[in-house]
Parts: sequence; C-alpha cells; structure tokens
Amino acid sequence: MKKLKNLISYLLLPIVTVLVFSSCARSPKPIEYGKDNCAFCNMTIMDKKWGAEYVSDKGKLYKFDSIECLISFYLKQGLSGSVTENSLWTVDYTNENGLINAENSFYLKSASLKSPMGLNVASFGSLNDLKKFQNNEDKVISWLELLPIVKAGW
Repeated sequence: MKKLKNLISYLLLPIVTVLVFSSCARSPKPIEYGKDNCAFCNMTIMDKKWGAEYVSDKGKLYKFDSIECLISFYLKQGLSGSVTENSLWTVDYTNENGLINAENSFYLKSASLKSPMGLNVASFGSLNDLKKFQNNEDKVISWLELLPIVKAGW
C-alpha cells in the first residue's frame, strides 16, 4: 500500500507542476463566441472576425469584442511598455479565432469593415492578406499609430 501511495505521489507531482505553471502562462486562449463577454464594454463576443485578448503579467486573461475595446482597456489601465511584455493579442481577420500578437499585426482602417464598436479597424497576420481587403481610400496603420486614434476620439 505504501508503494502504491509513493507511486501515485510520484506520478502526480509532474502533473501538478505542469498545471501550476500553465495556469500562469501568458498565452492566449480561444475566444468562446456567444459565451465570452468583453472585459471593457461587457458585450457578448459574437463575430469570429473580431476580438482581442490581454494576458496580464500574472496570467489573468481578459477578452474583448474588438481591437478598440482592447486598446481602451490597455490605456485605461495605464499599461505601458512593449506589448510583447503585456501579451496583447488580436483576432486575425482572415483566420477566424486565430490570435496574433498585436504588435506584429497589420491593421486596416476601412469604412467597408464593420467592427462591433464602430472604429472599423481589422487586424491581419500578413500584409498580403490585408491587401486583399484594402480599397484606395483605406488606411494601413501600425499598432503604435492605432493607440492615439483610439485615445483621441473613439
């Protein structure tokens, strides 16, 4: 019986260790559309082309229904530094629920894109994917250019 207890303890230790470290992981989790609520505006996240996540340095996960809600939350919390330090993610417009690092994303501001909160900015994992949706009057912007747009008037 003692050997069985030791064996169980020996097998459980690695499992518990993995669970403890994975609970503090700073990676995104898939958005559960129709179930998850936005941490900023509290709307139910519905459209698979939109969404974002922030994973705090302590591993707490916040989900958002739009890029502008993520940025508003980011600015309201007084977060600073590189987004790679803060773990910010956006949904790739061409890859439903495919989350990509916000700092490395390409953003398109276009009247033809109807985001949930009305800023009409979509995130893309590649410039080639973005160009498939771009019209002449549309504006390609970076993460750093997007922050003051949201701050100024969204």
